[in-house]
Amino acid sequence: MPVVKARDPKTGLGVDLVVNNDIAVQNSDLLCKYASYPRAKELILLVKLWAKRHLKDSTSGGLSRYAHSLLAISTLQQARVEPNLQAAEASSSSSEALCDAS
Repeated sequence: MPVVKARDPKTGLGVDLVVNNDIAVQNSDLLCKYASYPRAKELILLVKLWAKRHLKDSTSGGLSRYAHSLLAISTLQQARVEPNLQAAEASSSSSEALCDAS
């Protein structure tokens, strides 16, 4: 759960601030890595845009933006369009972050 939710008034970009949650950092790294695949990035953005216009958000009992992202990624994995990066990371001995946000 986010501790603080904020939105940049200029760009409209939303930010969720989470403290002491290593899983959230790993999840963000994973989504960042998937976003490096053009088809995944496009489908994730399309699904999130569609959901924002047509479905309830998580505060109203709907799915979160994160869940919509996972559904888009899962669809691409099932169609064998994009790889399963979680499986690749699990078989790797590296514990580095998946994506460099800098």
